Amino acid sequence: VELTVINKYKRLFTVLLESIQLQDSIESSQKCQIAVIDLTERKKAEDSINRYSEELKKLNNTKDKLFSIIAHDLRSSLQVLMGSSNLLATEIENLSHEEIIYLSRESNTTLNNLYKLLENLLFWSMLQRDMIKHNPKNLNLHFTANKIIESLKPAASNKNISISNNLDEKTFVYADDDMLQRIIQNLITNAIKFTHSGGHVIISSISKNDFIEVSIKDT
Repeated sequence: VELTVINKYKRLFTVLLESIQLQDSIESSQKCQIAVIDLTERKKAEDSINRYSEELKKLNNTKDKLFSIIAHDLRSSLQVLMGSSNLLATEIENLSHEEIIYLSRESNTTLNNLYKLLENLLFWSMLQRDMIKHNPKNLNLHFTANKIIESLKPAASNKNISISNNLDEKTFVYADDDMLQRIIQNLITNAIKFTHSGGHVIISSISKNDFIEVSIKDT
């Protein structure tokens, strides 16, 4: 049986208590041999294994979710791209000039989104392998958001979606520039993706003690 005992230093530790009945043909009284084995190191090892096992499960679940999302996004983008390219390849002579321009722009937007998706996947992979250096510095949040909005304007324009940057121009944050941009870009990209045509995306923030809480809302 395993027991938790306390030693003379008032410290708890785990022991394994084993006993065996001794057979003695000379003496009639029964005797028992008892062994007390300190399991402290084994318990530490077991706890470490259990902790690493839980961390591994979480990592695997995260990886599975990520791959599922990426596979879905890749498939959706490729279907759009295949549809546009198929029309251009087989029906270009019957298409109007405006239709050709529309299909070409749609293909270009889809390819840009695919490239960003693959970039994000590579970035995540590098993070998992500790290949990304965290380099925080003071950044102007309004300026950072403006750069991202400019890069996403074509995708928003295609769906007639407007984006408002309501961040205060004097708002500064201490963060890694690349990581901050990727987070905001992914959130705005998702907002554009799931907002109906003619919708609106608003970026704002509030101050909470020593932190800035950024909100990206869409209609």
